[in-house]
Order: sequence, then C-alpha cells, then structure tokens
Amino acid sequence: MLVARWQRDGRLPARLTLDGGAQSSYEATAHYAMLYLALSEVDPTTAAAIYRQKLQPAYRNGFWDSDVAYYTQNLAWFGLLPLEVSPDRLKASGSACR
Repeated sequence: MLVARWQRDGRLPARLTLDGGAQSSYEATAHYAMLYLALSEVDPTTAAAIYRQKLQPAYRNGFWDSDVAYYTQNLAWFGLLPLEVSPDRLKASGSACR
C-alpha cells in the first residue's frame, strides 16, 4: 500500500491511517528514514528511491532538516544504521557486547 502510494505520488504523507489513508498533507524526514529502514529489507528499489529523493536532499550542513529538529536527527540516523553489525566491528569499537 505504501509502495503503491509512493510510486503513484512520489511522496508519502507524514501521518497515515491504519488502512493507508492520508491524515496529513505534509511530509516528514523522520517518517522517510523509518520507512527507508523497513523497505530496505522488503523493497530495496523503493528504499533507494526514498533515500535519493527525500533523505539525501534533507541532509545539509551536518543536520537533517535543521539544527533544531532533535527527533528528526535521531530517527534519521537510526533509520540509516545498518541492520546488522559484525562482531569484528563491535570489537573494533571497544564494545562490551558479547
């Protein structure tokens, strides 16, 4: 449903109903970041398009949207973290995770 809306409109509303209806007319970078993470597993082509068209342009001067968008910063970075981290990478960072 979201992918079809994206393909049709080239955008997604920031707020959606449970059945996929729009509850807002505006878009949100944080929303795109979370969708990017989910779609990277089930529809990598759409995820790449969202990254290229919505996420990359929103990143300017080290910030997503603006330097006061605290929650957007967190959600964007969490959405762009790799889903899997190798044990070697954890070791290199000095993590106590086992």
